[in-house]
Parts: sequence; structure tokens; C-alpha cells
Amino acid sequence: MSYIIVKMSVVIDGEVPQIFDMGLLGKYDPNKVKNSAIRMLKEKYPNSRIAPVILNYKQVTYEEYQQVKGSNPQWLGNSD
Repeated sequence: MSYIIVKMSVVIDGEVPQIFDMGLLGKYDPNKVKNSAIRMLKEKYPNSRIAPVILNYKQVTYEEYQQVKGSNPQWLGNSD
């Protein structure tokens, strides 16, 4: 199983871009990554225009993947 972390920049309604990391399993597909980010953000911002841009991605260990997967990203309205 491949563990991948994708660093993305997301613009919501033309505001300042927000940077976040997203974890995924399996084969890297940029279109699926962008669509997944849009789906997640549409739950929080249903009537917003969302523009995700992939900055980079890398294959990581399981431990690194869990760190990203278990985080509370600020772009979902959470604070650490």
C-alpha cells in the first residue's frame, strides 16, 4: 500500500489561499485529489467557489501518513 501526502493551496471565493496537507492511500491521481478536496470543502462552504492547486506530493511512511490523517486542518474551521 502506498501512503501519499499532498500539499495543496486552496482559494475559497477569491480570498487569500490557504495551504494544507491531505493524506491518501494508493495510486496518486491529481484529478481525484482535487475532486476530493472540493467535496470536503463543499460540506463546510456549500455555496462557495473553490479552486484547489496541488503544490507537491510525496510518498511517506505509515507514521508520517497517520500524522497528517489525524490532524485538524484550519481550513475546516478547526484550531490546534
